[in-house]
Amino acid sequence: MSWKYAMVKVDFEWWPEVEDSINPVCILAEVYDDGDGKYTSWCYAHPSNPQELEMAYQDVRRDGVNEWFYKNGTFNRCPRTEKWRFTLTSEDQSTNPPADPELKQ
Repeated sequence: MSWKYAMVKVDFEWWPEVEDSINPVCILAEVYDDGDGKYTSWCYAHPSNPQELEMAYQDVRRDGVNEWFYKNGTFNRCPRTEKWRFTLTSEDQSTNPPADPELKQ
């Protein structure tokens, strides 16, 4: 199973008083290939040395922000652990109408 680092979008911040500024909220994660080139599972990343941090930087720089999980599920933040939990709702982006103004059509 191949994997890479990714900056995964989990939410957004909207600041209407700052020129309608919309900014993604992201986490650094490890994403895993399901076998056909799609990265559909993830876990929190914990780079533990400079080489791993450099790998994360290179992967995120190459791929940008990963929105697949955000578009195909929902993230909820656990108030106790403050970690994000993901629930898959759709793999075709049809049953997760985004609240993100950036994604509304």
